[in-house]
Amino acid sequence: MTTATEHRIHAAHTHGVGCGHVAITALHAAHDGIGSYLQDVGAAGSAPGLRSPRARADPRDPRSAGLASPAPARSGRLPRGSDEKLDLAEHVRDALSGVAELEVPHPPDLSTVIFRVRPADVGPAAAERADEAGRRLLERINGHQHIVLCSTVVDGRYTLCVCVVSHRTHHDRITEALKIITAEAGNIPAA
Repeated sequence: MTTATEHRIHAAHTHGVGCGHVAITALHAAHDGIGSYLQDVGAAGSAPGLRSPRARADPRDPRSAGLASPAPARSGRLPRGSDEKLDLAEHVRDALSGVAELEVPHPPDLSTVIFRVRPADVGPAAAERADEAGRRLLERINGHQHIVLCSTVVDGRYTLCVCVVSHRTHHDRITEALKIITAEAGNIPAA
């Protein structure tokens, strides 16, 4: 099961704030399919071309998007432009928190926001139905091919992730992403 710690490991790894051998080992386990993060890479409905970073032959390949190898530490500072990405993550959290069909179980970790489908009722059966609706929601969101989301399991629940990491991601892209996410969330059938 993935925890918020694994998300922090991914966020630290992606932002290049440095991480130890244990963190890298946990991240590689997650990417290799042992962990819950990126468990749907290569599955039907996953983003086209999305594959495990460990499967890439050259970690210097620009398509690695910062996931295949850690960036050097920068004296404890985040890369330039990080303030904007942190603000955008807060904006995503605020917007998704207002969507009745969704819940945001934790505050953003760096620039990663997690959310999931809100169960219609209490109990494990309702949570399972919500998790299945979350899987279909991810397929529909990524099917637009304008944004790429991934998923994980947090607290035993299927959870989607918005990671604001690209230097090309600005408010206009987040607005577009939120329109897609909220429109598709509105199409979740009542369970």
